[in-house]
Amino acid sequence: MINTTEAKTSTIGFTVRLIYQITVHPSDEAILHSLKGFFKGVGDIVYSKHYVAYRVSKFSDIIQFIIPHFDKYPLQSTKVVPYYLFKAVANIMVKKEHLMLTGFREVLAYKAASKKGLKAQIFSSNLFKDITPHNVENVYVPDSQSILEPEYVSGFVAADGSFSIKRPGVGTK
Repeated sequence: MINTTEAKTSTIGFTVRLIYQITVHPSDEAILHSLKGFFKGVGDIVYSKHYVAYRVSKFSDIIQFIIPHFDKYPLQSTKVVPYYLFKAVANIMVKKEHLMLTGFREVLAYKAASKKGLKAQIFSSNLFKDITPHNVENVYVPDSQSILEPEYVSGFVAADGSFSIKRPGVGTK
């Protein structure tokens, strides 16, 4: 997530915060604890009424653990686009360019290119109505013919996959 909010303590009146988060049903909480252990204990397990999440919001942990992991093991789905945007904002923040209005506007261009894009509340401000989303057309999304590592496949099934059993002729029209 690329969070942008008003901040009275900031010289430009706004601040940027990156958050890496994985959300699962409470029955899958154990996998989040394993994930936290994998990332050397950084981040937090966050509980909600309907979900449990593993969340890393400390910028130094994102730079030291999250980004290097996904650079070493690239995403194999369309999630590569949000990662590209996330990493681009991280690079702006490392250089502290987000603390100046021009850098903050660049952050907003990346944020505008995200899934929710220009629907974010910050774009309702007259200050930022002219922001143009960053062009992500040339961001490489691996094709479906990529050879997948077994660990990736099992992780994908654990997070987003499902198994079902259907008997021929039962429940079909």
